[in-house]
Amino acid sequence: MSDKDTLLEFGFSAVRVDKALKATNNSGLQPALDWLDTHENDAGIDDPAVPVDSDNSGALAGAEGGGGEGASSVSNEHAQSLVCNECNKQFKNADLAQYHATKTGHSDFSESTEA
Repeated sequence: MSDKDTLLEFGFSAVRVDKALKATNNSGLQPALDWLDTHENDAGIDDPAVPVDSDNSGALAGAEGGGGEGASSVSNEHAQSLVCNECNKQFKNADLAQYHATKTGHSDFSESTEA
């Protein structure tokens, strides 16, 4: 049984499971459970991940570790990047934001309309 299947059986929503596995780089069940525990009350935790980059190459918002406060504030404009709300650094894609989160321990990210 996969980690995803196990987490779903534990009763977590598919959206939360996908975000947890992405945020922990699929590093196992325990890291995903820890992430879910830490982020259970995050704003937007149950919002589906949405494409961030303009070419739709697969970078997802909401999977960076926080999913964040500002994720739903971008309504009519297309998100161009991600911003770490803890240090205000901007990232052009989810992979770079995830790398930043891994290195710094920061977990609060939001979408930005700035390129």
